Amino acid sequence: MAIDYIVNCECEVKKALTQEMLTSKIKAKELAEQIIKNVEAKGKTFNDALKVVVERERDVQGSEPVIIKQTVKEILEEVQELEQYELVCKKCAVSKGEAFGCYKCIHYPISEKAEHWIVRMAQEAMKAGGAAAVPLQMINKFGVSGQSYKNARQAGNSFFQLGEAPAAVTLNNGFLKKKKIDTNQIFELMFNLPILEKEFLLVFLSFSGVMRIVKEEPKLNSEHMMSCKMTDDNEESWLIFDMADHEDDDLTILELNEFFRTLFTAFAMNYTIAIES
Repeated sequence: MAIDYIVNCECEVKKALTQEMLTSKIKAKELAEQIIKNVEAKGKTFNDALKVVVERERDVQGSEPVIIKQTVKEILEEVQELEQYELVCKKCAVSKGEAFGCYKCIHYPISEKAEHWIVRMAQEAMKAGGAAAVPLQMINKFGVSGQSYKNARQAGNSFFQLGEAPAAVTLNNGFLKKKKIDTNQIFELMFNLPILEKEFLLVFLSFSGVMRIVKEEPKLNSEHMMSCKMTDDNEESWLIFDMADHEDDDLTILELNEFFRTLFTAFAMNYTIAIES
């Protein structure tokens, strides 16, 4: 289970498979690989893993998804087609040397540490004000309740390590009047829109707190630094984005870092992002 997202860019792979079929095959491949890993961790063999039967949802082009039963061996045979596209995909600017790098996910359960990480981001955004605080204003203005994530928490810790008690932050900078906002609401705002258009990409990038504008072309001195050129009234400037990973980041935080970096890539290349949560 995961929050899936993909950069909506046309490419040779998506023309051949369609975007829906591509993501379906990637998910199936990841499922098979995880089952093999789990089976081998129990001291059984690779051949034992190939015989495992799983029930999964398969996308059917031009129709509704269907539930099918397959062995792991059958799944691997079905997704083998992906191999012929890997080299082409790695050359894509969106993928950045990674096969099918336009498609990413944030796995459930969301860690407790990551929820507090998002809360700290919200606190810093409130202090910064301006564009950084826009998502917080949107939650208040549009009545984002977080109900979809409240419902998910009722499934125990399958979706959130914190269970039914989300992390919360009390915001007080005039317009919010000490209003309490929790991570259910923040996640619902970020992940419940099926398509993130460019204006929303900019909103969430500003919220991240690691984007700034400079007047001279920057030197990128870390692997996670990215920039894009902006032109306004014949005046050049550059946006710099530096969402770095840290040694103590857990899996959820690393995947959230990658989500924000993908937002910047899409923004810089004038693409949208499709989300399925």
